[in-house]
Amino acid sequence: MTEQVAACLNDQMNETFALAFHDLACADYCHVRRLHGFANWFEVEARKEMDSAMMVRSYLHQNGEASVLLGIPAARSRDWKLENPVLEAPRRAAGVLAALDRSVQAARQGADARTLQFLSWFVREMAGEEREIQNMVRKFETFGKNGSGREALNWEWMARAYTAPSLVV
Repeated sequence: MTEQVAACLNDQMNETFALAFHDLACADYCHVRRLHGFANWFEVEARKEMDSAMMVRSYLHQNGEASVLLGIPAARSRDWKLENPVLEAPRRAAGVLAALDRSVQAARQGADARTLQFLSWFVREMAGEEREIQNMVRKFETFGKNGSGREALNWEWMARAYTAPSLVV
């Protein structure tokens, strides 16, 4: 593994941890407002992101590389309105996708077939993740801005369940 690949994987890991942290802040914001279904949606996302970051961390270690954990900036949830956590989700996920793209590019440049194979799982996951986020935003924009629609979404998202990733590192 080249230094550039290891640096990109560390960046990807840290971006993913930061997104998980932000998702937890969104969940906390929703819990305080008694929107436990909205909170559940973000908690499931946080668990998925944590697992993804931990898989990258394990991959680095298995390849003799160090994982370098950076500080995570605090979420400024006090200034939010309800739409902020929902409508910010695509922008926040875009940071992880950009980091993943840099990792893939570095692995290609370094002719690192093993890392490319490892990253292919994340590429597939991100495609599904983008669809989930787009659906969440679309539903919120359509139904979530009034009381009864918001309550219906809250109940729907309460049923969302976490499924552990299938990739074994």
